[in-house]
Amino acid sequence: MEKIKFKFRLYPELEEAHIKYKLIEGESYSAELAYEDTGDEQFNILWGQKIKEEEDYCMHVYSPLIFKVFSSLKPKLITNNGKSLAWNDIFAENYDEIDESNKSKLVELIEEGGLTRLEPSYYEFIEIDSHGQEIKTLHKKVKEKHLVTKCQI
Repeated sequence: MEKIKFKFRLYPELEEAHIKYKLIEGESYSAELAYEDTGDEQFNILWGQKIKEEEDYCMHVYSPLIFKVFSSLKPKLITNNGKSLAWNDIFAENYDEIDESNKSKLVELIEEGGLTRLEPSYYEFIEIDSHGQEIKTLHKKVKEKHLVTKCQI
């Protein structure tokens, strides 16, 4: 079985943002699990804070970065039913003019989901068996990045 993955190695600035996104997402998931396991309200509060942090990161950092990278390229977009769309059919010329629902679609282009995708050439297929190794590699990158960030503070 195969999994579709964005070719981050071709876009280092997006890979760095992806790592940060996955770190926040992982912290949110950990807080959710801790709350579900313990029922401790502190974990519920933390979970809510992490969800807000993830939403803020997506809207104010990740989404604008994705727009910056692709707005000049204007790649063709493909809907989940195979219909082809021009970049400007969904996204305005200026990031600030894009409505909130379409801003979230920018992150979906990169992060495994959504009804609209970039052209297939922007993705690669990886075997599900190698997915475990991919996760280990990502966790290593996140850990290294997190340690660097902590040391710089």
